[in-house]
Amino acid sequence: MTDRALRSTAQRIEALRSEVKELEAELLALVRTVAPELLALQGVGPITAAQILISWSHPAASGPKQRLPPSQASLQSPPHQG
Repeated sequence: MTDRALRSTAQRIEALRSEVKELEAELLALVRTVAPELLALQGVGPITAAQILISWSHPAASGPKQRLPPSQASLQSPPHQG
């Protein structure tokens, strides 16, 4: 690779890192609004918490009658599928 290609790649990496920081901050704000208790769980950051909310809020995940509000669903174990 030439110096120019390496410089260009480094610039793209830095731009993407900056974008990731911005998006993660947005996710953090959203999760704090909807289900802040998820962030209190050890090992759960904004990305994992957002994925939990998305997975548990989707009707196919547990069926319409079994769905819980995010604040309660986050504390339940996922349904056992056999």
